[in-house]
Amino acid sequence: VLASSGVKLSKSEKNYTDPMELVEKYGADAMRYALLSSPVVKGENLQFDDENISDVYKKCISRLENVVMLYEMNKEEGVAPSTSSNDVLDIWMISRVHELVRDATAGYERYLLDDATRGIGYIIDDISVWYTRRSRDRLKGDSGKEEKRKAYETLTYTLLTLAKVMAPVMPFISERIYKQVGGTALSVHLERWPEGGVIDTEVIESMVSVRNAVSLGLMKRTEAKITVKQPLLSVSFKHTLAEKYFGLIADELNVKQVTSNPSQEEDVVLDTTMNAELQQEGDVRKLIRAVQDMRKE
Repeated sequence: VLASSGVKLSKSEKNYTDPMELVEKYGADAMRYALLSSPVVKGENLQFDDENISDVYKKCISRLENVVMLYEMNKEEGVAPSTSSNDVLDIWMISRVHELVRDATAGYERYLLDDATRGIGYIIDDISVWYTRRSRDRLKGDSGKEEKRKAYETLTYTLLTLAKVMAPVMPFISERIYKQVGGTALSVHLERWPEGGVIDTEVIESMVSVRNAVSLGLMKRTEAKITVKQPLLSVSFKHTLAEKYFGLIADELNVKQVTSNPSQEEDVVLDTTMNAELQQEGDVRKLIRAVQDMRKE
């Protein structure tokens, strides 16, 4: 383990922060995950600084705690973990959990700790940045009781399974999450290792394409200097995307219509034509946001 400058850690040079200071600031879980998911577990060099721990805290632990907070805000009693939903977002999320279990199990069985642990950071990003964002209305109950139940059953299964996979690496937050989302054992550390299940590779691959399409659409909005709060008429993609994902793309890009057109020259064509109705809808959104900001203040 080297200092950020690439030289050996040295007490006399004092070129590193006392590890216990980092534990006090970011928690032991952040320290453990930063090291166990790094090349140092293979005997390779690691250039280490405080940012390694800070990044884990911000991108993994803090995000996960926000997800659990959202979970608890709207949860109804008696929700049990389930993998039976037919919603495409739920199918994707469950498949990603099963993918995590498969990869973590293979990593531990081969004593490759970085392979066993690295996927935890990726799936936390998926849960926070995509699943709960796109399922927010369902989790709040705005899409109906049945949709709310399916979303909560999926999220309960996701968080319980994640807690079990995280337990050897981040023992403290995994214990908190396990208890907060209804774990039945005395401790997550007394649970059986999860077995996983069916992985829908088509949905996983398609969702990667959908998220890439959304990124391209957002870039087009930035180039046109039109914020996401302003609704637009349509967006068209050169690459073919399944229609069952059009609703996700439309919501994320705030457009009325999504189409695929393989004959167009550009990867993304954003219709920026503005009419009075769209302008008014955008003004309403801006007003709502302004009121929400003032409420926070």
